[in-house]
This record gives sequence, C-alpha cells and structure tokens, in this order.
Amino acid sequence: MLQTASIRDAVDEFNDRGYGKWTAPGGAGVIIYGDATGAHGDTRSKQSDYDLLRRFGFTARRSAGESALRHRHNSVNGRLRNALGEISIKIHPRCKTLVRGLELLGYKENSVLEEEIEEQHVTAAFSYLVEHEWPFIKYEDATEPRRWK
Repeated sequence: MLQTASIRDAVDEFNDRGYGKWTAPGGAGVIIYGDATGAHGDTRSKQSDYDLLRRFGFTARRSAGESALRHRHNSVNGRLRNALGEISIKIHPRCKTLVRGLELLGYKENSVLEEEIEEQHVTAAFSYLVEHEWPFIKYEDATEPRRWK
C-alpha cells in the first residue's frame, strides 16, 4: 500500500503490477470512482486529479456526487449484509487494508464525522464505488423505493 502517494506514484505502482494493459489503447479500461473534489484544480496546479489520470490513460470516471457520509456508510453496510442477512458484495481476502478499515471505521463521539484512521482513504474510495453503483435508498413502503433526500 502506498501511504503518501502522488497520482504519478499510484499510476507507476498500477503499471508495475502489470495492470497498465487495461489503460493502454484498446485495453478494457479502468473506472475511477471518487468524489467531486477530484475534478477541481488546486493552488499548485491548474489540472485536477482527474485531468492527470486522463493523461495517464484512465478515461472512465464516475463520481458519487456529494452524498452524505451517513448515506455512503448505509450503502456499504447494506451491500456487505442487509437487514435480511443478504450479502451483495464480497471483499477478497487480499484486500487487507480495506477489510481492516471497514472493521475499525466509526464516527467520532457525538459527531457525524468519521474517526481518523490510517485506512480512512481506502474505505472512502470503496464507499464512492458502492454509493455510485448502489445508492442508499430509504424504503417508505415495501412497494415504492424512493431516493433518500
């Protein structure tokens, strides 16, 4: 795991592990899930994180938007095991950092903010994927699903 990696470091690691063929012309493609802040430049660069990733061949991007942290947690928890005991997502045992993060992550006392843990970034990234693909839905009755607002 890269602790304080730049985008270039992460792309180099991705390629060193042999996954670069997916971002090469004609490759299967890679979907980047993130939050809306990745589309904004910062004071050091006019390029956004997503602009940089596009330069390195990552063309598909999906953003979870600005969903509430609680909704992302509910989306992830509901996919890992919902109220009926159904499991919709399984995490590979090699994803040790993600598993550890999901086991440890909680809210700060009397707050809606997450506790700061080492694995917080990988759990956030996972929650963006889950919230985008399976957004949190509050069921007001069993026949009429509605998006939580």
